[in-house]
Amino acid sequence: AVSAQSAADSRIVISGASAGLPGLVNRVFSDDGIIRLMNGQSLIDSLGPREQDRVVDKNITRVVKPATGESYFEKVSDRTGTIKLAARRGEFELEEFGLNQDWLREADLTDQLAVAVGLEALRDAAIPLNKAFRKTTKGTSIPNGWLLPEPLQSDTAVIFGSIYTGLDKLLSEVSAYHRATLGPLAAEGLRAVYQKRIDSAGTFQEKLAADQWFSEEIQRLDLTSLNGPYEYKNELLKALNCKGNSLLAQLIKAQGPNLHMDSACASHIVALALAEDMLRAGRARRVIVIAVDDITSDNLLEWVGTGFLALGAAATDEQVCNAALPFDRRRHGLVLGMGASALVLETEAAARERGIEPIAELLGVHVSNSASHQTRLDVDHVAAEMNRFLSRMDPVHGLSRQDLAAKTLYMSHETYTPARGGSAQAEVQGLKAAFPDGWEQVLIANTKGMTGHCQAAGIEDVVALKSLQFGLVPPVVNFGEQDPELEGLNLSRGGRQQRDFALGFAAGFGSHVAMFLARSRCRGADRIADPVQNRRWLSEVTGLENPQTTVSQRKLVAHEGNVSAAAAEAPKAAPLVPLPEPVANRPAPSEPPPAAAPQLDVQELVLSLFEEKTGYERAMLD
Repeated sequence: AVSAQSAADSRIVISGASAGLPGLVNRVFSDDGIIRLMNGQSLIDSLGPREQDRVVDKNITRVVKPATGESYFEKVSDRTGTIKLAARRGEFELEEFGLNQDWLREADLTDQLAVAVGLEALRDAAIPLNKAFRKTTKGTSIPNGWLLPEPLQSDTAVIFGSIYTGLDKLLSEVSAYHRATLGPLAAEGLRAVYQKRIDSAGTFQEKLAADQWFSEEIQRLDLTSLNGPYEYKNELLKALNCKGNSLLAQLIKAQGPNLHMDSACASHIVALALAEDMLRAGRARRVIVIAVDDITSDNLLEWVGTGFLALGAAATDEQVCNAALPFDRRRHGLVLGMGASALVLETEAAARERGIEPIAELLGVHVSNSASHQTRLDVDHVAAEMNRFLSRMDPVHGLSRQDLAAKTLYMSHETYTPARGGSAQAEVQGLKAAFPDGWEQVLIANTKGMTGHCQAAGIEDVVALKSLQFGLVPPVVNFGEQDPELEGLNLSRGGRQQRDFALGFAAGFGSHVAMFLARSRCRGADRIADPVQNRRWLSEVTGLENPQTTVSQRKLVAHEGNVSAAAAEAPKAAPLVPLPEPVANRPAPSEPPPAAAPQLDVQELVLSLFEEKTGYERAMLD
């Protein structure tokens, strides 16, 4: 028989969750981002004429899928038939995380976002970074960033799910090449045509029209950034190699297993399955699971957005309320988005050692492939797989399906694509198969109506877990017309609703299907369950006698604290992990002698910076 202690040690828990959200007027990373989604705030923006024209210029023929009747093909010749909405990246700079290393700046933006969201998840998990120093040739020390505490380095793994990483950098470079080589020739041609139009213009209005035409066309060439002939950037090859996972590992010295994976839009949950397997196999004690895509960037939108439009999967409406319609009878096409998500998974034993109460227990993950169609869901297979997964979970949660239904929040994948073969139909059939006597009680939520479809990023996973933690559920937005085939669904209207379980679902191009089930462990913001044990653990792993943690440039960092303050309060964690009340009658440790600050060698620091910036080996420096 397995002891209760052994059973607890075999459990996998989720101790940190973070998200980077779209919205041009917002920062990608902010402490109130999740609250905006809980309140039903749309993060989708209108595209300007320039972005729309870039899609029209691709000379595409798109599939049109009317609600009734046969699909047909239509040539897109003007803005009427193009996409007009997208959820796009707002402000993001590496500097807000205190990062300015050249090897990070040279990376693709998707990889940079992966590093940032990973740091955010560590903060939410109350895992601090330690100030690192590097020994010089003279035996002195210079600062060398913030690293995981040394005892955590070898057993911390990183998994990164992304579909389009590296492509933004590639398209940017290809565009720069063509601007430099063909742009001047195109400009000469435009000037020649413009001069002919001016010479032949008989009226002031004709001259004005020629001026406006030339101004618009010359702006589209985007020649203002030209500065001599094109020169290949040596860092391009490295940027094309997907490495958000290895960049984060290098930054914080996470030396456990490290990999990138791509299961299309199911990547964020498939990555969870890989993390679960790693932990159960003993390959790591904690795994940082990251998923990022930014397909609505200036470089990618005109290519990826055009692709979804050509497939007949993208909406062409001007107003969000007419386009983003999850579970609504009028749904007819998705809105593209961007986003970043990260979860910290660890063993129950590892969380207990830290004195931390996890957000949730990961009961299980299910991954399969319908082996059916590259872009459509197999409704029958999805239904069978959801029932199969929950049958496997029945002994784990110990509830009847009907009782489970009443306690479950279902975070949908629903992308509001056309009804026939769309996500809503497959998911609802899955819920009916898995909960035959209680599917109407399952509370259904959705985030894509507010964020657009963020591809590999699992923003909805983070929101589902935070919903369990805080008892807040986002609404299904813009719902106005009931689909008779979907009647009876318990769609969230938002607000305070407490559920004990979260069931997540995702599907992706290539017939990928994935789902997970998690059980709530923490109610509210108080995450430090045992302050004494937490302080003991911090002291052991950081080597600090009186450890305290603070948030510095959005990173949770450990430092030596004031003795009297350390005796009065628990170590500080991230804003989303507030502290418990002070523990009464805790004896204050004796005042230690002040630690000597590491001696800085100015010459060594200058040489190190020169070596880093120029790439020259130290032996080559005179």
